[in-house]
Amino acid sequence: MSRGSPRLRLVYAATRRLVECKRTKRSNDVTTTLLIVGCLVALNAPPISAKSIGTLLDDDDVVVVGGGGGGEADRCPVECSCLGNLVACSELQLVEAPSGLPPWTEILELKGNNIANLEFDSLLHLTKLRKLDISANKLEDNFTIALSDVAQLRELKVNRNHLTQVPDLVFVKNITHLMLSHNLITDINGTALLSLQELQYLDLSGNKISVLQRGSFLAPNQLKHLNLNANSIKLIENGTFDNLTMLEELRMNKNNLTQLKDMFTSLENLRILEINRNDLQQIHGLSLKSLKSLEELRLKRNKISMLDDGAFWPLKNLILLQLDFNMLTTIRKGGLFGLQQLQKLTLSHNRISTIESQAWDICREITELDLSHNELTSIERESFEYLTKLERLKLDHNQITYISDGAFNYTTNLRILELNSNKVSYMVEDIHGAFSSLSQLWKLSLAHNKIKSINQNAFTGLVRLAELDLSGNNVTTMQENAFLPMPSLSKLKMNTQALVCDCGLQWLSMWLREHRYSEAEVHCGYPHWLQGMSLTQLHHANFTCDEYPKPRIIEEPVSQMSIKGDNVTLVCRATSTAVAPLHFTWKHDNVELDSAILQTNAGSSASGVTEASSALQLINVTHANQGKYQCMVTNNYGTTYSAKATLSVLIYPSFSKIPHDIRVTAGKTARLECSAEGQPSPQIAWQKDGGNDFPAARERRMHMMPTDDVLFIVDVKMADSGVYSCTAQNLAGLIVANATLTILEKPSFVKPMENKEIMVGDSIVLECMASGSPRPKLTWRKNGSPLQATERHFFTARDQLLIIVNTIASDAGSYECEMSNSLGSVVDVSHLTVNPAPAAVVNEDDILGLIIITVVCCAVGTSIIWVVIIYQTRRRLNSTQSNAAQPTTTVILTVPDAQTQLYLDTSSQHSKDSGTGDSTNPSNDQLQLCLPEEVATSSANNEEEMETINVDDPLLRYTNHERHESENADSAV
Repeated sequence: MSRGSPRLRLVYAATRRLVECKRTKRSNDVTTTLLIVGCLVALNAPPISAKSIGTLLDDDDVVVVGGGGGGEADRCPVECSCLGNLVACSELQLVEAPSGLPPWTEILELKGNNIANLEFDSLLHLTKLRKLDISANKLEDNFTIALSDVAQLRELKVNRNHLTQVPDLVFVKNITHLMLSHNLITDINGTALLSLQELQYLDLSGNKISVLQRGSFLAPNQLKHLNLNANSIKLIENGTFDNLTMLEELRMNKNNLTQLKDMFTSLENLRILEINRNDLQQIHGLSLKSLKSLEELRLKRNKISMLDDGAFWPLKNLILLQLDFNMLTTIRKGGLFGLQQLQKLTLSHNRISTIESQAWDICREITELDLSHNELTSIERESFEYLTKLERLKLDHNQITYISDGAFNYTTNLRILELNSNKVSYMVEDIHGAFSSLSQLWKLSLAHNKIKSINQNAFTGLVRLAELDLSGNNVTTMQENAFLPMPSLSKLKMNTQALVCDCGLQWLSMWLREHRYSEAEVHCGYPHWLQGMSLTQLHHANFTCDEYPKPRIIEEPVSQMSIKGDNVTLVCRATSTAVAPLHFTWKHDNVELDSAILQTNAGSSASGVTEASSALQLINVTHANQGKYQCMVTNNYGTTYSAKATLSVLIYPSFSKIPHDIRVTAGKTARLECSAEGQPSPQIAWQKDGGNDFPAARERRMHMMPTDDVLFIVDVKMADSGVYSCTAQNLAGLIVANATLTILEKPSFVKPMENKEIMVGDSIVLECMASGSPRPKLTWRKNGSPLQATERHFFTARDQLLIIVNTIASDAGSYECEMSNSLGSVVDVSHLTVNPAPAAVVNEDDILGLIIITVVCCAVGTSIIWVVIIYQTRRRLNSTQSNAAQPTTTVILTVPDAQTQLYLDTSSQHSKDSGTGDSTNPSNDQLQLCLPEEVATSSANNEEEMETINVDDPLLRYTNHERHESENADSAV
């Protein structure tokens, strides 16, 4: 067995310890001797060459084990203790290296002395020296170490001395490990390190370095491990680490770094980075972009409150990320971008209250997640989406009161789930199968959750669960066979003193006797004669059901519908045979409500049954109050949950977009917007002129998608004009908004103007039938000059008819009619030819008689006609008062003695208020068409004589047309 073997080192260590015990009188000689001899013999160790064990126990000399024979040069210095190739001369108040160090020394310990320097030749003969520890001495910057050229020194410890800079170790160039921790070094001498070409491990922790300068590490070097812990580093100059291309581990814990941006360039082989206990507040995007080989990153105990998007990109090889003891509040997808291979993430002792949707989309390989000691209040259904490989989840010491149904559906591979010290008692007391998706789970911790009862189906699906921790919960009741779904359960932790030991708990007594769980301490709390007794010690006759101390709900809250702003009251009543008071708690969507809004009335009947009620009053309810409400009744003997009542809060519709009056040119597209808000979402519907008749819909020119807010009418026509009403309706009510659609049309002739011929002395009507919107303005010209009304020339029908009576030869010529509106103008011409009257011989008596007969017939006939018109107009208007629109009608007006027909466009454009409330008497202008004033006046007195006249007289329709056109003109204004 070699001196350096682990077994021999154990013997040497044990021997040294026994000798020390003997020196301090802590062991007698016989015991010490037997132990030393037993160790040496049992492990076949080399003999003690300096002194016998007996002599060793009689004085204060140390044991020398091993050695290269019995020569004086091979002896261990009297001040030191030697074990194999180790020479320990520590804590001996030495001021220099002891003389006579054996040449076989491989490990030399000189720590804890007062050595200020080493003599030049004190170590030259130690050609086999591999490790030298001169820590905790008084070495200063001028100390030197001289070794033989063939020396094998690889590890040098100069910790806890008085160095202010890295020493220049020119005689020990082959060392691979250099420890300079806990000195007074303020900067790093790159030149001194350059001479140590084989250095791989450098420990500069616990010094006074505040700035890492660019020249601290020069090339070439083979440094793989760099420890800069416990300095005061607050600044790292750009390019400081550029030459450390082989560095694998970098530790910078307990410094004053505030940011990491662009500090670690060229460290492409770095695997471990520790920056715990610094002053980092934010991890900016791409801060660590050069560390492509990084596998472990530790950032614990900083002040990090924000992870920017891409903070850890592109650390695709990162396996471990520790962010414990920071100030993070939210887990965001962007902050974890680039961590595709992450397997372990620890975020304990932060302030996390929110896990955003799809936060784990990038980190799908995580197997261990620690979110303990945070401020989580709820776990939503999507909180752990994508974590299908998660095996261990720690959620203990949060404030979780609500876990959504199906929250663990994504973590089917989970092995360990810790929910200690939360408020999720309802998952065990009320919800059925909250853990049913966790068929691979073998440890579930629910300690300190204030669980009072256990539902029969609480642990459904946990077929592989081996360990269940319910400690810290004063459980009072458990439904029969509540543990039956866990056939593999081997360890059960319970410590309740409040069990209601009635007939419903007899099964548990039998279960515990059969399975013998050593950490299950369950005792009765009720009835009083069984109080304090272990459940496993009770006889089956002790389990009776004469009383029901656990609360029973006799009136449950009822589902309701309410309008926003109303007050709502939910009532819950419960009873119990115990004298203990009943406490009511209300939950809204599984979250407990403030008891300040409750009114509780308690009373006791003559039979001793305690009865109490609670009223939850919701004042001025809003949409936030909508949801499911549940009453929870608790006393010293258990908790009972009511059924959940649904409160629906209806919000009256309100318009978010209101249609506005629009004017659209014919042939273009009309666009009407309308949308509304409310609860439930209002249904939007349209009406035109108070009805559902849409010409555009019949012609498939109207378009509206169910989810769109816009009504489109393409290729609009005059028939599309009118009042459009948008209605928004839900269960709370209905609202309406109106908008007028006006169609704009260029002027046009309903029919072309015609050339006319007439005899001198006859009357003639020239037609200029106009169409357009706005209504065109008509201008007449004769032979290019404006035409004015005279005693023989007058205009009617809104200047659409030019009537010339008693024509003369000078009336012949070209009559132009120009119609114009805001969209344009158009002109047409009618040529009038006046022919001379034919020669005839008529005596004066015949002429006079003819005139008298004509005048009388005209006066009487005209009067009768206009009386009928007035009467029938009134009747017709009264019968059609509710109609919203009149069909287009062509009126043919026959002018006596002229035989001229007028074609009038009588299509009407109605608004919401049109068609009612107007006078039924035609205007004077309408009644005096083509008639002298005195005839029109006298004819109005003969109304009662005209009842037999045909009501379909064309002139009646014309006057009705005139009335509606006048109304539309007024509406447009």
